[in-house]
Amino acid sequence: MKGQISINTIIALIIALSVLVGIMLFFSGRFADISEDVSDIQSSTDTNYASCVLSCNSAKAAGNLDLFDSESCSEVLSCDLES
Repeated sequence: MKGQISINTIIALIIALSVLVGIMLFFSGRFADISEDVSDIQSSTDTNYASCVLSCNSAKAAGNLDLFDSESCSEVLSCDLES
């Protein structure tokens, strides 16, 4: 059966291509651009708000307001144990 490629060969080629793309991104400096884009996404208000709500809910569940990340959430959300 000539001309057939095994599934292992296909998986190995996919992994090799992924590694090759990663190496190319690293040496071309594109990883810095990608990390900046990810940072921009993470600092968006929707993501930040959701993170602060999660932090507040965790603090309420534990009954310890010190668990609330007030340093990064003070501008977005206020959290108290009563509400």
